[in-house]
Amino acid sequence: YLYAFAYTSHKNVSGTLQGDAARLEKRDFELLEKNGYIIVPGVMSPRDVSFGARIVKRLSAWENSHDCSYKYGQEGGSQRVYNLLNKHQFFRDLIQKPIVLSILDELFRRDTLHQRYFLSSYQANIIGPLGHAQPLHSDANVPDPLPPWIIRANINFLLDDFTETNGATLVLPGSHKFRKKPGLKDQERKGLVKVIAPKGSMVSTVVPRILTPAAASS
Repeated sequence: YLYAFAYTSHKNVSGTLQGDAARLEKRDFELLEKNGYIIVPGVMSPRDVSFGARIVKRLSAWENSHDCSYKYGQEGGSQRVYNLLNKHQFFRDLIQKPIVLSILDELFRRDTLHQRYFLSSYQANIIGPLGHAQPLHSDANVPDPLPPWIIRANINFLLDDFTETNGATLVLPGSHKFRKKPGLKDQERKGLVKVIAPKGSMVSTVVPRILTPAAASS
């Protein structure tokens, strides 16, 4: 399946939120604060989803044919297309949607004369068939103990459905409040939730306050 993924550094929506809304409501931010992630449906129209998926596949094919693609996972079964910001206007428009900026403005809100956040990475992930699950991990690039404040927000734009069987992301609700990264014993943790959402949705996660996500087997 396909999804575009942006790092922004330093069924959990209330039911009333739609993707064309300018911002989340208070109760939606309360859920985000409680669980560490939130699903926003309908951020992209079916036409935009189809167009975005075609662009990613075209970029993937070009990089494969020019021997400059990035493959990962066992036997290189998955592919990542980096630097989407530089590769098509579609992705520049997508990351600047009002709903995206409103979430980031709220998450990184603080008294400062400096820029509150910036885009640090923007890529598309193509998960191949029969892919193996990733270990439970943290996207925080800092040593333990992890700080109690947010240092990164992940924004995922779903270009395919996230289902029970195609390797949808696993999350541990509330783990964004942990003060250390997952270790070997944590790999057997119970309570993981599979992020099931239709294509066109946006999934936002908070990094520490830290969430520990993993891609399941596909």
